Amino acid sequence: MAEFVSAAEERRAGLEGRLVYAPKTEMTESGLTEAVSEMGALRERIAREGGGVAEEEAAAQADALAAAAAAAVAAEEAMAAAAAEKEEEEGANGG
Repeated sequence: MAEFVSAAEERRAGLEGRLVYAPKTEMTESGLTEAVSEMGALRERIAREGGGVAEEEAAAQADALAAAAAAAVAAEEAMAAAAAEKEEEEGANGG
């Protein structure tokens, strides 16, 4: 839980040894592509059905998919930055 409430400098120390480099893969790309496709399909369904509770539900699902895709991209970027930082540290330390 400390990772969520600590300052960034303190958080890094707590995560040391638990961070894993995860390179961008085809699976990452396909997952995001699928999420965007599902979101588009939901929005099309909303347009066809023309309103009501189904529209609100589909819009909420589309928004959730968009948020999940954005979170996945942000996490991937953060992991890449952490990996680059670690590589720099190891290079500076000669190891």
